[in-house]
Amino acid sequence: MNKSLTPSLVKTVKLTILIILLVLPFHEFLTTWLASNFGHINLFRVWKEGILALLIPIVFYLAWSDKKLRKWLIRDRLILLIKLFSIIVIVLGVIGYYQKHVNLSALGAGLVIDLRFFLIFLITLTLTRYTDFFKKYWKQILIYPALLVILFGIAQLFLPIDFLRHFGYGPSTIPAFQTIDQQLRFHRIQSTLRGANPLGVYLMLITPTLIFFYTRNFLIRVIASVLSLTALFFTYSRSAYAGLIVTIGIIFYYLKFDNHKISLEAKKALYYLSAGIILLIVALSLMLRNNPTFDNVFFHTSKNSQAATSSNSVRFSDLRTNSENFIKHPLGQGVGIAGPASTHNNHPARIAENFYIQIGQETGVIGLVVFLAINFIVGYRLFILRADSLSLLLFASLICITLINMVSHAWADDTLSLIWWAFAGVALSPKLVKNKVIQNEATN
Repeated sequence: MNKSLTPSLVKTVKLTILIILLVLPFHEFLTTWLASNFGHINLFRVWKEGILALLIPIVFYLAWSDKKLRKWLIRDRLILLIKLFSIIVIVLGVIGYYQKHVNLSALGAGLVIDLRFFLIFLITLTLTRYTDFFKKYWKQILIYPALLVILFGIAQLFLPIDFLRHFGYGPSTIPAFQTIDQQLRFHRIQSTLRGANPLGVYLMLITPTLIFFYTRNFLIRVIASVLSLTALFFTYSRSAYAGLIVTIGIIFYYLKFDNHKISLEAKKALYYLSAGIILLIVALSLMLRNNPTFDNVFFHTSKNSQAATSSNSVRFSDLRTNSENFIKHPLGQGVGIAGPASTHNNHPARIAENFYIQIGQETGVIGLVVFLAINFIVGYRLFILRADSLSLLLFASLICITLINMVSHAWADDTLSLIWWAFAGVALSPKLVKNKVIQNEATN
């Protein structure tokens, strides 16, 4: 290994990943604005994937130069599954293209959506072998850009509803505003992300960080948390609401009770409290079920809706149609056949509102099983390392993102997927794990 070259390469990769992570929360806004002035919106949107691709030779050199890391990357079961999934995606994508299931544009978009977060995962995993920068400063990297996103989102409550059209938002890019079933009084803020639901899921990751890990200054933590909760509320994202509650609950439990000796009475009290909260939520839902505001915010239904069909009925219809399509083609039809990438195809888009059905439609049952296995192993390893605050946050949020993917294409959102998987690579780097995960798996 060239010891004089390695520090410069590590520094280059570190600064590049840092810039990507800091810019990601704003990239939809910036790329839409740039494309409105210069055109070529798809080219602008893949700036980060292009940069990541350029880092591949450098990261490969760093990985190959470290004997222990090279051996780990060759033999580790998680890495082997990621390699297998990548091969399945590429091979079926090429087959789908030659069978004319997808066009070249949809194929390219599908490959980017399905593989980019694994790429950044491997990059940060390798990088953390050489530097603990991202492990040391993960809170700042997450929070500082997020605070700007939160403030801009709250500002949208007071700005003209179509304010974003001044920056290129519109029918051909990103809608300038979103509402609940076309009711203007229920304006869903989206800040600098590509929509209200992506913003909600992003804040589901940010809000627990502010509540539990941000700073020891109680007042600052409370103010920042309240602002984040306010922005999250006005996304009107029901999946993000539920995900936040579960994420906070998981983190709170492991921070307060994990690895501590607590009495049976304390455990019973915790269970009774949890059951009481659930019953209270159910009771309030029943009591307020005919309240127009409650129906709009939590059920997205209203007698005053101007939409011909409700968002719920459209969602269920898409889910049923694409599920049937997956069942009819269990071997998959090629990357780009479904999900957001399918909007580039010559045939109508196939949006299942379920990321796993999308993977199944693209890669078949085998590809879906491999993808789920990757997620399971990542979650298992994060659970083992839950004493670390970053690992605990990622473990709790992974559970919720997994559920949210059942009703949306959460991993297709580049901001969320790249940020989450980048920090997963940091948390699961061999340097930090110190073979604990591998040893535990070997004994099971």
